[in-house]
Amino acid sequence: MGLSTDTLLHQTSFESLKKILYSSEFNVNYSIEKISYDIGHLLRSFTHVFPMVSFSEIPISSLHNHLNRYGPCIIGMKKSWALTNRFNQVHYYQQESKLIESLITTFSDLTENEGDHTPKDELKLIQLIEFQLAHSKNYIGSVITKSFEDEEYCFAEEKEWRFVPPLKGDEKSISRMLEYYNKNKATLKNEINKEKLKFTLSDVDLIITENEIQKTAIRDILKNRDINHEINLFTNEEIKKTFLGYNNIPITEFDLKKEVTRLNKIISPS
Repeated sequence: MGLSTDTLLHQTSFESLKKILYSSEFNVNYSIEKISYDIGHLLRSFTHVFPMVSFSEIPISSLHNHLNRYGPCIIGMKKSWALTNRFNQVHYYQQESKLIESLITTFSDLTENEGDHTPKDELKLIQLIEFQLAHSKNYIGSVITKSFEDEEYCFAEEKEWRFVPPLKGDEKSISRMLEYYNKNKATLKNEINKEKLKFTLSDVDLIITENEIQKTAIRDILKNRDINHEINLFTNEEIKKTFLGYNNIPITEFDLKKEVTRLNKIISPS
């Protein structure tokens, strides 16, 4: 059985899922990306804010550790649509990797003295490295979301794909420094939300909702719409029973870490 699929999954909330289906488009949002790297056993980090829409190439049969991780609902898009829109897989780097160290230090050196009179060839190199960093992630790192946290999370298991919008007009950079982003968050969010990733319902392979009530609501949204194939609708429970073997899902190291974190918060609330 192959490890790749023809469907890319996007996790979101139920309200966002409805908006996506009504509008037939994904909003591009800024994501704070922190990449750690090791220079002479001194751990450093590079943090920039990149515009993107994220998907994962996790097979349905491997979803048991990923359901509800970044949202209770999932919309699965055909990979052919992603390729047409020039998505790319995320590249995962070990903290000790010389490659990620080289990318970040070269980018930092080049941008340190960047200005209006930066030579054209040098500016193109900066933009090339920046676009590479927009598709970069640590192989293992810490993660905190509304539903889970883990200090040694393997990001590579997500097999993430990203849509990162290209530069437009006289734009010189796609990213924002964290300090600038935090000071201008509302304005930047409004601007980037004008960037849309469009699709037709024929590009949708499957939809997973949190429960039967949501599933019925999605079915009503899709009713009488112009779709040339059947979109498979599932609930989280149906995925667990049909594809994962609900009673046979093992207790994973992640589950244990999550339970320890929960108990620690009860014992020593912050």
